[in-house]
Amino acid sequence: MLVRCPECLSKARIAASEQITSNTRSLYCQCLNLNCSATFNASLSFDKIIRSPKQGSEKPDFTKQPELVANANQMDLTLEEPAPCLP
Repeated sequence: MLVRCPECLSKARIAASEQITSNTRSLYCQCLNLNCSATFNASLSFDKIIRSPKQGSEKPDFTKQPELVANANQMDLTLEEPAPCLP
């Protein structure tokens, strides 16, 4: 997910996040442009499901779809408590 700084439009990183409701997270971001270095708050929310699965939802089979295995260095923004990042 790409976040852009509202001041200089450079790339920004999500430094932390906080669960607000079951469908909304507050993101705390930092601009990566050293000449700007703005910090700002953004929101991530799920508005609606566009297409529901026909037979219900199941977790993916990681032997068939290994690309869906969570990256240890990427935070899952939908979790209540973020998983620790590995070095």
